[in-house]
Amino acid sequence: TGTIQYEDKTYDGGGFTGTTLRPVRQAEVELLDGATSTFTATDDNGLYAFPGVATGHSVQVRVYARRVGGKINAAVRNNLGANAVYTAISGSSLTAAPTTTIDLNLLQGGAGPVFNIFDCAVKSFQYLASLEPTLASVPPPMTVYWQLNSSNGTYFDSAVNGIFLLGVSFDPDEYDDDIILHEMGHWIAFHFSRDDTLGGAHTVIDQLDPRTSWSEGWAHYWSAAVRRSFPGEYVAPNLQVDTFASGRSVFDVEGPSFPTLAIMATNELAVVAVLWDITDSGSSEAFDGVSGNEPEIWRTLSVRMPVRTNITLEDFHAGFLAEAPALATLVTGTATLPGIFKDRQIRYYADASEPNDGPLTATPLSLGPTGLIQQTFFDSGDQDWYSISATPGTLLIETLNLGDGGDTVLELYDASGTTLLDSNDNRSPTDLSSRLTRLVLVNTTFLVRVIPAGVVVEHGYYDLRAQIVVNAPPSIDSVRASVRSGPAPLRVTFDATLSDVDGGTYDHRWDFDGDGLDDWSSLQGPKVTMTYDEPGIYLATYRVIDSGDSEVSAAPIVIQVGSVALPSILTTLTTTSGSAPLTVTFGAQVSGVVPTAYVWDFDGDGIPDFVSVTGAAATSVFRSVGTFTPQLVVRDSLGRAHRVLTSPVTVTAAAPPSVSAFTGTDGFVPYPATFTATTSPLNPGSIVEFDVDGDGRYDFVTTPDSPTQTTLAAEVRRIGTFTARVRVTDDTGVSATGSVAVAARSLGATGWLVDPRDGEHLSGTALTLTAQAVPFGLPKTVQFQVRDTLGGPWVDVGPPIDSSGTLFATTWDTSGIPDLSTFNLRILIDGVVSSGDTANTVVVDSVAATTTETPTNRTKRVPTDRTMISRNSSGVWAIVPVGATSDALPFDLAPATAPAPNGSARSMSRVGEAWRVSFAGSFQNAFRLRLPFSGDGTNVEIHHYDDGSGLWQRLGYPHVSHADGWAEADANAEGVYALFRAPVPNSGKRHRPCGALGLEGLILILIPRLRRRRC
Repeated sequence: TGTIQYEDKTYDGGGFTGTTLRPVRQAEVELLDGATSTFTATDDNGLYAFPGVATGHSVQVRVYARRVGGKINAAVRNNLGANAVYTAISGSSLTAAPTTTIDLNLLQGGAGPVFNIFDCAVKSFQYLASLEPTLASVPPPMTVYWQLNSSNGTYFDSAVNGIFLLGVSFDPDEYDDDIILHEMGHWIAFHFSRDDTLGGAHTVIDQLDPRTSWSEGWAHYWSAAVRRSFPGEYVAPNLQVDTFASGRSVFDVEGPSFPTLAIMATNELAVVAVLWDITDSGSSEAFDGVSGNEPEIWRTLSVRMPVRTNITLEDFHAGFLAEAPALATLVTGTATLPGIFKDRQIRYYADASEPNDGPLTATPLSLGPTGLIQQTFFDSGDQDWYSISATPGTLLIETLNLGDGGDTVLELYDASGTTLLDSNDNRSPTDLSSRLTRLVLVNTTFLVRVIPAGVVVEHGYYDLRAQIVVNAPPSIDSVRASVRSGPAPLRVTFDATLSDVDGGTYDHRWDFDGDGLDDWSSLQGPKVTMTYDEPGIYLATYRVIDSGDSEVSAAPIVIQVGSVALPSILTTLTTTSGSAPLTVTFGAQVSGVVPTAYVWDFDGDGIPDFVSVTGAAATSVFRSVGTFTPQLVVRDSLGRAHRVLTSPVTVTAAAPPSVSAFTGTDGFVPYPATFTATTSPLNPGSIVEFDVDGDGRYDFVTTPDSPTQTTLAAEVRRIGTFTARVRVTDDTGVSATGSVAVAARSLGATGWLVDPRDGEHLSGTALTLTAQAVPFGLPKTVQFQVRDTLGGPWVDVGPPIDSSGTLFATTWDTSGIPDLSTFNLRILIDGVVSSGDTANTVVVDSVAATTTETPTNRTKRVPTDRTMISRNSSGVWAIVPVGATSDALPFDLAPATAPAPNGSARSMSRVGEAWRVSFAGSFQNAFRLRLPFSGDGTNVEIHHYDDGSGLWQRLGYPHVSHADGWAEADANAEGVYALFRAPVPNSGKRHRPCGALGLEGLILILIPRLRRRRC
């Protein structure tokens, strides 16, 4: 006889709390006496017994992570190849006696992890037996594969009927019971119900295909329900905990966590939340009036759902109401009454407009941009009719904010409802909502019918709106990515197509990493090439803003960048806390890769604050109060990026300044906006910085106009509604910020001078003038003009320029003009003065020039109070944001001879001319360099030639703006820069990995890290 126990890790929502010994239950035990063997099984207390054993024999005991019988059929094996069952054997042989006892304690450093996995399988089968009275003595086999250091992922694979668990040191899953039981939930659905999941990457806050959200939500529920049935072992079964070597992720199915995101039948956390609320007890939630019902849930899953197709939460809902019809209202809710499903914004009930299933019962729909009404398809035959009384103008009818997997078809009829005038199924290939426009000349009555489309769901809900618009918003017909997965560095070309009933100017914007910040914008077109040099899961989102300030966004594109070998990066800080202004010196030791650049983000806002190609040492002065998490990105010689977080830096202050009000004026671009900051009293020595275009970088710095107020007049050239910011820093170095939303629109064709800007002093005999004019695609004639400020007519500079693009340039012959002559510059578009340019005043000054241009060189002095823009006659741009340098240094662009490709440019071909960047002083932050190209720019890169090593270096991957014809990258070093075209990689197919289950997926989006597979 004996007792077999394994060492388990105890845990709660905060992670592991300790260890304890638990019985190895229901495991096969073998008695070995040298010649024969006998089998039995442990009971639920880990006890076993072999009666009638002859005395005097040498015996050993072996326990298997396996049980076949007793309504259990489970085994834990090492891998698919060897397929060996894990066992543990007692030590040296003992001579059998009538009362021989052999106990085994399996520790976490040995067989403990295996038998923890096995015990999870036993729990699943025992809970299953409590639900399924007809469960066979030998159920279908459940095989779990786990091996120390396995990086294969955590998932259930129905093709081999196997559950696979991670064994890597940084994220082992052998003691993550919540995760193990989740995968066993997938096994349960496959064998006793039906599962139509699409798989793929997902997190608990995602909106998924409803088949996937059901599958994942059910697996979460199974994990929680099994743990609830063993209350002595699990203190909080409503929490799903996934531990890592350092840290953990956790979410609550009862709350649930992320309550504003865990909504609709297309979210896995919303699905598990409603299942949990149907069965939990003692709820204090007003909407939750039911408890128990685990048998009804099981019968729904095992009896009613397998006969259906495209399994979603709808199928569960229909089956559960058939099992428990008396609970219909409490579970579902109605348009006016609460319910469990309704609390998670799952609307499986009739809306308040019913019945409106035909033309004779059409519901009147009021016109207006705010006239959204929320409607539901509450059964498979539901269709909704509405009547509209339209006035002259462009009638826009659209469904928006689809929920529960809804898919609409929008149809426009005459007043009788018999003649179909127009219809639309999907707004775009990636947007299942619908949109119709129609020009209305006289007052007209229309009927509108909304019907469901698709075969996956029968329910679903939508918002409906009809309005007469002066400016109709554009429609995004498609968004595309050239590739959606691959190893780092991953080069992706994004593009989109638009349609718009009334045309206009478009500001195309891409957020490549899902952080809510625009990473790239263009007035010319949406096509751009981006390189992801860090592993992780990214959400790339395209949005477009038209000239009427209408903004439309497309659904995000998921980009999966595979992991690479991780270097060792150890960061150092001289201090981690103190009062503002707090000076911190950073450093890092890197091994395992060859570093080529160090990029520091001191405040953790996603915007680089310091770039170096010589070493990791950097110093930052923290002037704002708060806790900051600095980040270091190390770029290596293979073009990859590796990100690490340092220790947090906490900055305190006794009396920081404050911004009590910040205002900005709206207008039509380009227009002179006025920004006013009202602050707490500021002493002499304080500064005020303004970000007037909302790009996250401050454009102007000035001193306060008065102790409590500062006003800045600045021309706005960005289209759309954006957030302008102000930052005030007092004389002690402590900062405070404020923000304001600014609406900037365009009206017809308009333009502005880009370089030179108002107030500049110019030197040279042939000066490059650059302007921008919108909209793109509209043929325009642009004429540059100049006028002496002392009087006289406007004089044309160069010939008229005809183009449908947005960038225009000419050369101004200034030979013979006396020094200190002052001129106004402007542009005409189609013979009309473009607003905002008559006050653009420059001075010809060969002594104290801010811009000097020769046939080869263009030199511009970097101001310390505003962003510098310099563009030469060859189309090379340099953009230096304010604060990048503390020196008013000259910045020079000149043609250069490019050395032969080597280093990072090996095997590449050069594109266009090479350019030498020279400056006096130093840069604390990066400037942006744009190099022009012609033809296909998909594979072009900017490289820098390092004179010290004699090698080309890739400091970072550029954004390639295809419509603008330039590649843009951050740089901060002198030297030669050139464009190179990389070889086109061989095409090949890759398997799409499964996605992470829980909060870890969210972490991957926010902080890219080594990806795990799970489904």
